Amino acid sequence: MNGRSMGIPNESTEQDMSTAQENTDIVTTNPEVAENQSDVEFSDEDHIEESSSTERTAPADESVVKFLLDSKKHLSEETRFHKMRLLTGGLFVDERALSDLLIGYQNWYKGFAEASPEVTLPTDEKLKKRLFQSLNRETKYLLDGKVLLCGRLLELDSSSVVTQHIARFSGSLLEAVNYIHMRDPIFEQTNGVTAHVGAKGLVVEFQTRKQPIAVDNAGLQKLARVLQQSRSIPKRFSKIQFAARQAVPAFCEIWKKAQVIPNQTKLLVPMDTRSLKKGWFLIYGDIVIVQGDNGELISLYGLRGKNLHEFLIRETDSLRAQQRRPRFGSMSLSAKGRGYGFIKLEGDSYLLDPTVVRKFIERMPYSREIPEKVPARFTLFDALKRIVALIESTAWVDVVHVPRGFITQQEPGTNYRAKGPWIIAINKKKQIVGIYDKTDPANRRTDSQHSTQPLIGIGSIKHRNAGKPRGSNPERHRQEEHRKDSPMLTPIKSNAE
Repeated sequence: MNGRSMGIPNESTEQDMSTAQENTDIVTTNPEVAENQSDVEFSDEDHIEESSSTERTAPADESVVKFLLDSKKHLSEETRFHKMRLLTGGLFVDERALSDLLIGYQNWYKGFAEASPEVTLPTDEKLKKRLFQSLNRETKYLLDGKVLLCGRLLELDSSSVVTQHIARFSGSLLEAVNYIHMRDPIFEQTNGVTAHVGAKGLVVEFQTRKQPIAVDNAGLQKLARVLQQSRSIPKRFSKIQFAARQAVPAFCEIWKKAQVIPNQTKLLVPMDTRSLKKGWFLIYGDIVIVQGDNGELISLYGLRGKNLHEFLIRETDSLRAQQRRPRFGSMSLSAKGRGYGFIKLEGDSYLLDPTVVRKFIERMPYSREIPEKVPARFTLFDALKRIVALIESTAWVDVVHVPRGFITQQEPGTNYRAKGPWIIAINKKKQIVGIYDKTDPANRRTDSQHSTQPLIGIGSIKHRNAGKPRGSNPERHRQEEHRKDSPMLTPIKSNAE
């Protein structure tokens, strides 16, 4: 680490704070936000990789083998011996040599076509496709002594390439899809990034804003995984799906444009950061970055999809690891298993499914119909406390009072409970498997796609369709079948009665 101060707020931070103050009610986590937050330019090399990554890997064209046998005339010694290696499974090409390889192949083919009248010269674009159709899109590392190359494998039968003009390698390649090597040249190639190995291992510092952030090796690997799993980041940085190392330039952009989240803004946070006094929460798209006052990366997590799923698993494990597991109303947190625990409703126990908790958490910053006020920095503990209280306050309702869009998402035999704008779905196995918020704009759009009219009671359908054959009204038939499978209809008496 260099000697610069990393713990003092700066002009950039203060500006971010003032900007963020304009909206202090919720955190914007729209996956499309990130698309408007970063402008990324691609080099020619990127275009090569992008065009090839959209194609399935195919056997190398016979002309590629002929070209490699004659490569001495078309590729420099630097490229053939320092940026390429022949392996058992094909030709490893350093990413810096992809352009040279393409130009060499195109020039070779032009000479080949001139010397062979029966051969038609394809366009440069077709030659490019022919060369890279066998290029594996996943990035790999090649460690040859002290030399570390990062590139991709051109799949071909290397036994057919008998030449001394290309260096050979008998070792194995290292996967780079989910791993970043500490000697990766991308640290030196990316502006605004410095990396060094100290007593605590690799430390990478991102300096694309006045307030730099330091990330250790473990944090770097986690950072790459979170960015790869984000719904929004791969849309802006397409290569990150096939190479974790691309998280380095991606995070440079993210760190530069991330906005500080005001303290009064509702935000899901890790339990161990709830009491963070000195530090900052920042957001970019659906990614939350937590930085300590000394500049280190404390946490990085996502608010959507797989990232949120894994975040909640870690937080649940932390709750379960406590010497005395917490209790939420009638529910005691289960020691293991898929569900969080059993909630008692009128004498029966119902298992709370994690998907319900996840959907409830996504609505917590927005809904005003939640038992007990939601703190600005809320945790999984806060969410469980409130969702259990909400479910315990619900009552059984007839299916005719349930939005059709929600019904179609459930399996036959599902029963429903409701309180205010909230509706809970419980399946035959006594599992709480669905939650619906009538105030959610997304639900309104879904329901309008199914019908602009509410579900109609059986009596009204019967009156309106008097004299018609039974099979002429599929809606009536569907509701009656649902009723047969749903013993719990209004009014409902508890077991105690």
